[in-house]
Amino acid sequence: MTERRLPKPGTVGTDLRALRTYVSIDEWYDAMDRAEKAGLSLSRYLRMLLARDQVDADGRPVWADGRPVWADGRPVWVPHTTSSDEPPGMEGSAA
Repeated sequence: MTERRLPKPGTVGTDLRALRTYVSIDEWYDAMDRAEKAGLSLSRYLRMLLARDQVDADGRPVWADGRPVWADGRPVWVPHTTSSDEPPGMEGSAA
């Protein structure tokens, strides 16, 4: 596993750390809508997804059987088992 520098606490008095990412506006709306419909903040929604993600003995997500490729000028994950940009079992999961 790559060594990582531990970020400073995001909230004083907690062990929480900030996680920053960039997504398209459509993905942003999807994430916000899904979290809201689940009655969660986006942070809590992401923590719930991570907690539910199944991993193999090496800690790799079991759905990650593909390889990174480039499409439309940005990195995308395309599993060998499907031609979509979504991991198996996630197709059509939009609310």
